[in-house]
Amino acid sequence: MLNGCEHYGWGATFPALVMRNLIGFREIGNPLPGEVTPPPPDRDGFILAPALPPSMFAVGRTYGITNLRGFGVRVDVHYTVKAEGRLDVRLDWAADDGGALRLSVRDAAGRVVAEAGGAAARGALSFAAENGALYYVTWEGPS
Repeated sequence: MLNGCEHYGWGATFPALVMRNLIGFREIGNPLPGEVTPPPPDRDGFILAPALPPSMFAVGRTYGITNLRGFGVRVDVHYTVKAEGRLDVRLDWAADDGGALRLSVRDAAGRVVAEAGGAAARGALSFAAENGALYYVTWEGPS
């Protein structure tokens, strides 16, 4: 049986601990230290800043969280550990209303590191990432 992280009946804080401090999930508008280039203001999205500790950094292991919801989108985030502080990131997403969206991922300098080929109601997006780096995941409707 798994218990909460504090053993004081505050176990409800454990999911937030994992989401914020290991997965690095943050809403856009809730800046992180070192945040350089904010995403365009006309897009919804979130920040990923993976921060797996050395004890979890075993090559080939996959960590993730499913069913993150916000701004009308559900996203599953999976990190697969690679050598030398690298991660393969996979995002599986679906629009709550079935509408067509186009996802993109930018690094802290604003460079596109992954982008969906077109607008769709659901999809998957993968990219190479660095543990400890900052990534903006944003989406917009069809143009």
